[in-house]
This record gives sequence, C-alpha cells and structure tokens, in this order.
Amino acid sequence: MKKGLYLLVAVLLLGCASIPIQEEKPNIDMSGMARRFISLQQVEMKMSRAQVKDRLGEQVVIGYEISQPDQQYYNPITIVNPFRTEAVQKESNEFIVDYYLAGIVRPDNQVSDDELLPMVFYQNHLIGIGWDFLEKNIKN
Repeated sequence: MKKGLYLLVAVLLLGCASIPIQEEKPNIDMSGMARRFISLQQVEMKMSRAQVKDRLGEQVVIGYEISQPDQQYYNPITIVNPFRTEAVQKESNEFIVDYYLAGIVRPDNQVSDDELLPMVFYQNHLIGIGWDFLEKNIKN
C-alpha cells in the first residue's frame, strides 16, 4: 500500500515539474518588420488567454482598399488575431499555442511564420512567448 502511494505521489510531482515557464518576457527583435501590429508591453506572463486576446485585439488592420474612388472612401483590410491556434501534446500535458500576427516582413499577400509570434498557454495561462521558447520547451 505504501509503495503504491509513494509511486502515485512521485508521478504527480514529476508531472508538475515538467512545465517550463518563462520568468520574464523575451526580448524579441521585430526590427526587420516593415510594419508592426502588436507590442509585447501589453502582455504579462501568466495572463489568461482571454486577457491576452483582450489586450492585443481580435483583429488587425493591415491596410485599406479604395471602395469609392470618387469620394475617397476606404475600407479597412483586416486579419483575425490570433491568426492560427494549435494544441500541442507533450507527455501528458496539453499546451495551446496562439500565433499572433506581429507584423509584416514582406508585403507579399501571405502570412509567413516569421511574421507570427507564438504565445504558449498551459491551463489557460501564458507561460511563454516566441519561437525559441516554443521550439526548445514545447516542441522538442
């Protein structure tokens, strides 16, 4: 009976110990982007997904198109943020990764990975930001 209890406690402790959490927001270089849409100053570690979405907004205006040239009337061109979301399973833990459109590197009518900023959530709380954190701690 004692062995079973010790084994259960050990398994539970190991499960809790394997969750990586960034202590500070990373210094992500977005200088190569021709236009930036989000600021990391708006986001804090351990915020909920809803709080992050609230701070960063649910859509981004990436430009304008002329709808009535004679009246100089423009319609905004928008993209939904987060641009995409995925669930990542690592061991027995599930992480949600929201990829936010951070800016435009090349105006080529496509959203590429270098224009996205991954935000990693565990149990609905932000635990990491950026490709380095995602690749080294979640998808390795």
